[in-house]
Amino acid sequence: MKFLLTYKMHKNKKIECFDMFGSMGHDDDAKDSGPNIHVDSRLHDMGEGTGLCIVDAHSTHDIYSWAYNWAGMCDITLKPMLTDHEARLIVQGKKNPKVLLMKQFSTAMSSTLDADKYCTEKAMFNPPGAPPMPISTMIEMMKSIKQAFPEWKSVMLGYSEKEDGTATVLTQQQLGPMKGDLPAMGPFPAVLMSDVPDRCLNNPNVFPVEKGIYTFNKEGTKISSGEYEGDIIDVTDNPAVSHYGKEVDSWVKEHWNQKGDQSDVGFGILYQMMGVDLSEMQKRGQVE
Repeated sequence: MKFLLTYKMHKNKKIECFDMFGSMGHDDDAKDSGPNIHVDSRLHDMGEGTGLCIVDAHSTHDIYSWAYNWAGMCDITLKPMLTDHEARLIVQGKKNPKVLLMKQFSTAMSSTLDADKYCTEKAMFNPPGAPPMPISTMIEMMKSIKQAFPEWKSVMLGYSEKEDGTATVLTQQQLGPMKGDLPAMGPFPAVLMSDVPDRCLNNPNVFPVEKGIYTFNKEGTKISSGEYEGDIIDVTDNPAVSHYGKEVDSWVKEHWNQKGDQSDVGFGILYQMMGVDLSEMQKRGQVE
């Protein structure tokens, strides 16, 4: 959740505020804001005693809790803001109900875990690094993922549609740290939290922005299929889309599809990240 924070120092508190801020270092900033605040940018006009921040906060509670720390020295305003992709999806959703349908599906995939209610009864889903499966099977697997990665969010970042009604949808899986054992799911084995490398436990484990192809029923009210092949959208060098999802985990980015056969994307890279070798299962055709 993005916020625009602006401040103006009280006239009789300027020096006190400057001295307090000037005495702080990186660790002090982190303690001041708390773990659920990420400052994208902070700019100051020292002559006027004013400034602004672009902040990513987990909740309104977190951002107001941080603002309270400075309320005795500054007048502070807070406004919720949208990134480019969030604003575009709102505009597109007003004109095309499929956009809202896909937004609801993507969110439900990791939150309420009932994304199948947005699909046809016979809908098939082909996640990256896994064989095609009924959406009901996919949902059961997602429940296992959520058990091991409780902070996981499936985020929709873009939508475009062809004349035949087929949609290209951009999504990103933001797993968060591993905090529990991963049960066996579908063809994939169980993984104990005690057996995984430290990177799984301490990193945000953010995957790249992926391109999926979706089809719908004739009425456009339900999803008929979804297919991912590990294709990603790399926008790291484009400042116009600097808030296009979250920064990809460095280990994931380094290892994503390095084999060139789609075996180390999606579920494949997830298990590789956890230190599990799926090569024998891949040879037997159990997984991609």
